[in-house]
Amino acid sequence: MRNRHWLTPVLLAAALGVLTTGAPAQGLEGLLRKHWSDADAFKRHIDGFDSPDGQLALFEFGLEDIARQTVLASADGRTFYQLLPLSSPSSVENPARKRTFSQVVTILWSPDSRHLATHDSLARHSEVSVFEVRDAAVADVSPRTVREVALKAADLDEAKVRSSGQKPERWTSATVLRVQARFSTGGRVVTVPVEVVLGEGRTEVRAVIGTHKGGNKS
Repeated sequence: MRNRHWLTPVLLAAALGVLTTGAPAQGLEGLLRKHWSDADAFKRHIDGFDSPDGQLALFEFGLEDIARQTVLASADGRTFYQLLPLSSPSSVENPARKRTFSQVVTILWSPDSRHLATHDSLARHSEVSVFEVRDAAVADVSPRTVREVALKAADLDEAKVRSSGQKPERWTSATVLRVQARFSTGGRVVTVPVEVVLGEGRTEVRAVIGTHKGGNKS
């Protein structure tokens, strides 16, 4: 029988080393995948973001005041699936500024619980991420051409873009995600809606023609 009281400090020490030395995220993900079931003391369920079928949920993995992580796991917290590219609730929530986790990140499940779209608005150039649930595994199927497609549709010079974002708005079907691409050139903000179409082994990105708009930054 595994000694959980021994494994938990080992996990803590190893994860602390990964987080403080700037090691690749894959190192921490591998560590969590191996020891997740023994890390109950360091994980907390994030309310309000469970999959529609109730099988998957988001958890915060915390190490005191060290950088915390957001993780996709089984709803009972026993099985680790994916380290998500999101800030954690503890790292972004600020009561004094009235800033909450849901104001910073966007988390959208498809109606059939097969896909999860995420976005973190803190980065200067933020991107949408999409994950596909495949039986007992989760695969990253994030679209890589949203920026390129949206810039072309808006006829924008990439060199003039100072900040940008790709916020998922809604699932129009189980495999089609509407994303709002937003570009700021300093004095002007341009938004371009695009559709991300997920298929077997491929992801297609297309602009919603004739609906992009721009305006002066207030």
